[in-house]
Amino acid sequence: MKPHLKLVEPSIELQSAYQSYYNEWVESGENMIPFVLQKDPTDFEAMLLYLQNNSKGIGQPEGWPLTPLFG
Repeated sequence: MKPHLKLVEPSIELQSAYQSYYNEWVESGENMIPFVLQKDPTDFEAMLLYLQNNSKGIGQPEGWPLTPLFG
């Protein structure tokens, strides 16, 4: 039987896992793509608001596509 996978948006319940994921990527030295991954999650609630706004086009330059983030 294959495991079930699902895409989930970052949430306060996933803070520890997200920060671990982020730190691992930073330590690797690899480029963070898409650009929204570059947002420092130290203030996690502010980062969540930033991601929510990006997914709705709030605060983005005119003409930019919506940028939801799933992990």
